[in-house]
Amino acid sequence: MPEKLETVLKHVEEIRNDVNRQLIKDYHKYLISRDTGTNYQKDNVKLIYMFTKFIGESKTFYDVKDSETIVAFLDIRSIIIINMKGFTDLNFINWNIHM
Repeated sequence: MPEKLETVLKHVEEIRNDVNRQLIKDYHKYLISRDTGTNYQKDNVKLIYMFTKFIGESKTFYDVKDSETIVAFLDIRSIIIINMKGFTDLNFINWNIHM
């Protein structure tokens, strides 16, 4: 069963890092103000939530100053997508090749 926006927002509330939690909540408010769809909101908030988990509770988004951290997160995401979809050609989905 697919995850709902409400479920993702509950996970956001569980983030212990106050700065990151508030930034995600503010971003969600921004998405609402731009009249984006629920699925778009859910997917974007969930991705940022996953990035928060990736960098750890001790770091804020403001602490991420190097592109290597972001690229490492995207690399992990591409491997997960490849495994879920059963792709064998890494060039098909690895967007980091063009960075």
